[in-house]
Amino acid sequence: MLPGAIVRTMTMNSALIIRPTWADKLTAGEDPKTWEIRGSNTKKRGLVGFIKSGASEVMGSAELIDSFPLTKELYEANMEKHQTEFWGDVAGRYKTPWVWVFENGTRLETPVPVERKKGQVAWAKIDMGIKSQSRYR
Repeated sequence: MLPGAIVRTMTMNSALIIRPTWADKLTAGEDPKTWEIRGSNTKKRGLVGFIKSGASEVMGSAELIDSFPLTKELYEANMEKHQTEFWGDVAGRYKTPWVWVFENGTRLETPVPVERKKGQVAWAKIDMGIKSQSRYR
């Protein structure tokens, strides 16, 4: 460890149910998507798993570090972060679009099966004991 480094350990206890394309982009090693556009704010922070919609396994994770309302100007200035193409699609889908900011996206070597409860649409509570350590200077 680096002298003077701060180590932060996080435990994953929730997973975002997300379209497969976006899950793959959020966990891509090179050129990852770091902004997920949603229709509401979230107060969640920390390590979040990703479950592809229609599946029952955590395939990757990332740190959810921030959320804020999205404007057309921010959208257009940050295309590489959200990796979508048309503001009209976002504005048509959400009354007030929000950005959920992720970092350190990682794909698991082997997806981990989880039990999803009926009715879970956006979030699934999980207990996997997976931890992530980040080092900061």
